Amino acid sequence: METKVNASMVNRVQEQFKRERYKSQEFTHPISKMLAEAGDSKAMGRMGEIIVLNLLSNLGFKAKLLNGIEPCDLTMPNGQNIGRLEVKTAKVGYNTAVRKDGTRGKHYAFSQIKPECFDIIFLVFVDHNECVVRVGGRKVKDLIRQHGSLQRNESGYCIQFGETKRQANERGQDDVLVDLTVTNIKKMFKS
Repeated sequence: METKVNASMVNRVQEQFKRERYKSQEFTHPISKMLAEAGDSKAMGRMGEIIVLNLLSNLGFKAKLLNGIEPCDLTMPNGQNIGRLEVKTAKVGYNTAVRKDGTRGKHYAFSQIKPECFDIIFLVFVDHNECVVRVGGRKVKDLIRQHGSLQRNESGYCIQFGETKRQANERGQDDVLVDLTVTNIKKMFKS
């Protein structure tokens, strides 16, 4: 005789699974929570662009948010030129392999990156308890071209970063992705 699972049991199992899953994976940082609940990736990306725009403004830069049709997200004066800025936002994901301690490693996957369309890229890492913005210039573009995977429809590269917010192929280089400071942004324009 077989044991059948009725609908009420399925509902209880789903509710318990959700409680256990979200207890350990709840977004507690207010900005991370807002980004995670944005809905689709386009909305999350636009919110990431606005975050970077505000961070740049707080540092004294006069960046301009573009309309979403342009090949880059923001522009900013750079001496006599206009710098092209790209913002990519990624929500934390989990590796499938389970570690010895029962946890799974985190990763961040950034997609549709077109290195030829920007001078500087800002990566917004959205984790459960923090939102971190890192900036990169020529070295990140090289890293993406060498180690990123070109997507099927050729809409750009996809590259993944580990839970340390570093890419495995940085190989000891400390200045590939750096913190968002006035000095670092000026350095990225020069590189």
